Amino acid sequence: MQRLLMSAFVLMIVATVTRADDPLPPPRVVESFIVQPIYRRSAYEVYQNYGVDRSGFFKPLVVYSPYGSYYRYNGAPFPWTTTHQREFMPYVVD
Repeated sequence: MQRLLMSAFVLMIVATVTRADDPLPPPRVVESFIVQPIYRRSAYEVYQNYGVDRSGFFKPLVVYSPYGSYYRYNGAPFPWTTTHQREFMPYVVD
């Protein structure tokens, strides 16, 4: 018990001596800079331009618009809207 009291007393003395002698340094000015986020493309992002056809295979998506149908991935015209009506869905989003 005496050993515990002695160690507590020494700890209090050391704490008060170090606290009184060492003032805190003034705060530093930190230069800030803006970090731009890096956009990392997903490996699955390619499949946003493909849809599943009636056979279960991936086919390029065709956008059916009043100005003419076109492939979504490159904008090339899709000329078979009247003859191949099962090749595309008449709406943009599934």
